[in-house]
Amino acid sequence: MSPTLKYRKVEYTLAQRIQRGDYAQGLPGERALATEFSVARVTVRSALRALEDSGLIKRQQRRGTQATGGPDMAARRRLLREHVDKFLDRGRRDHRKVLYFGRVSASASVATSLQVPAGTVVTHVVRLRSDETAPLTYTETYLPVVIGHPLTRAELERKALVQILESSGTRIASAEQRFTCIPAPSGAARHLGIAEGSPVWKIHRVLFDPQGQPIQFLLGWYRADRFEIGMRLSLEEDATKVWFDYQ
Repeated sequence: MSPTLKYRKVEYTLAQRIQRGDYAQGLPGERALATEFSVARVTVRSALRALEDSGLIKRQQRRGTQATGGPDMAARRRLLREHVDKFLDRGRRDHRKVLYFGRVSASASVATSLQVPAGTVVTHVVRLRSDETAPLTYTETYLPVVIGHPLTRAELERKALVQILESSGTRIASAEQRFTCIPAPSGAARHLGIAEGSPVWKIHRVLFDPQGQPIQFLLGWYRADRFEIGMRLSLEEDATKVWFDYQ
């Protein structure tokens, strides 16, 4: 069984137990869970991180891991952590490199997505994400200057952008996101280390605040030979899941 499938199995089993109320007094430690599921502690750590991203648990030093939030909170967190920016570390030592960080005039397409006049000055961030073997994703992000002002290059190389926005107090209420598989354009192909025309997943994403105002427009190119879209379908409310994993 692949590492991804292993931590998904642990995550799903623990999520079911949490929703049944099995861990009202807190979850067992990583070592105990690793023994129970016959997996490495890094696998348990990845599963716990996914549960924390979903809002089902809260992890604190010296206080252990507590179940928290319930299904409603988990549904809100899934928007931000699974459907919007699920591509977070899962025990892998991935590297973000900022290729550009500055201000530009919004093109027609950027202006339309951010609902601002063409030529409006916006913050532009270009990043390359790699693992220990090769580049994985190439992304271009545009934000209103007032949203992008607190960002720093150092933070952009450490964290997912959604995490940075949340920690700075920006409220994200909804998102529109599309995935298409296309031949890699020359610029993305060069940065991803693949031949021009090789298949890539193209991601088009707009985040909105509670008033429905766009606060982020992202274009991303993900190597199709490294990524897959997974789904778990269920008739139960909020139980259907969609995720984007790499191998």
